[in-house]
Amino acid sequence: MFSRFVGAIDLLQEWAEPILRKVDAGAYVFTGATSSTNRQLMIESFNEKKSRERVMFISLMAGGLGLNLQGANHVIHFDRWWNPAVEWQAEDRAYRMNSERPVTVHRIVTADSIEERVAAIIEGGSVSSVTSWIRRRQSKSS
Repeated sequence: MFSRFVGAIDLLQEWAEPILRKVDAGAYVFTGATSSTNRQLMIESFNEKKSRERVMFISLMAGGLGLNLQGANHVIHFDRWWNPAVEWQAEDRAYRMNSERPVTVHRIVTADSIEERVAAIIEGGSVSSVTSWIRRRQSKSS
């Protein structure tokens, strides 16, 4: 899960901890403060099929470059970045050459928020068209 804000990552980790504990899973937190030694250990462990840590909370700017998340099959953008190339670069960390498992990208957008406006600009549409698309997606998943 990628976020632009380390504070949001802390809150997400706190929220996810009891859920992960129920399924005997763990999570890593990867930010600019993570040492290069710990980064490499986390990446290697995360990419192992039998790793207990199945979630990685990543600061978007710290995790965009030089990160191989071949063990991931979902990428979640918790908040949108105005430059889609930064998001695409983060997503590329999970895509693998010759892999048969798909990687699904999720973007969380809060209705009636600045993120919704950013999403509309990125997608090249109006805020109302993005809002309609989000609501259609929500009704399908309900």
